[in-house]
Amino acid sequence: WLFKTELWKKPKRRRIPWRLMFMTCVTRLYEKYSDYVTSEDKETLTAKLQEVEDWLYEDGE
Repeated sequence: WLFKTELWKKPKRRRIPWRLMFMTCVTRLYEKYSDYVTSEDKETLTAKLQEVEDWLYEDGE
C-alpha cells in the first residue's frame, strides 16, 4: 500500500489534511453517492479508509 511507506510518516500537523480527505470521502460516500454505491461497497471502502487512518496515527504522535 502506497501510504504505508516511511515517506508518508509525517508529523501530526501534516497528517490532518489526509484525515480530512478520508472523512470527506466517507461523508460523500454515504450522502452524495449513496444511491450509486452498494452497502457492501460502502462498508468495504469505509473500512479501508479507517485502516489507513489508523496507520497514519499508529505511532502516537
